[in-house]
Amino acid sequence: MALKISDLSVGDWVRTKDGNVTVDIISPLEVVVMNDYGNLCACKIEDIEPIPITAEILEKNGFEPSSSYWSIYNDAGNHIEIWWNGDKWQLSVNSVEYTLCDLHWVHQIQHLMRVWGIDKEINL
Repeated sequence: MALKISDLSVGDWVRTKDGNVTVDIISPLEVVVMNDYGNLCACKIEDIEPIPITAEILEKNGFEPSSSYWSIYNDAGNHIEIWWNGDKWQLSVNSVEYTLCDLHWVHQIQHLMRVWGIDKEINL
């Protein structure tokens, strides 16, 4: 997938040739990322790739597995459910409405958690 600057937010996990990094600064021409050692590096958007979602990443970050999906709750009792349907990840958000969409990348989960008030940093 070719990322666009508009796909990213500060704090998102992405991958560069140097490994998994977090987005630190976004400008129209480049993205500044930080590695695990706190080093900053400016990258062109074409040199950045999204990180695919895996069951291991979900479980490592507090998503509770059940027989068919992984879920996480916010303080208001709303929850996100993510499941693998055989060829793609899908999502439902249970609050006032039931929503379904396809997911592919870790940064998409980060955005959803922020919107739904789940105050948790994703770790890889």
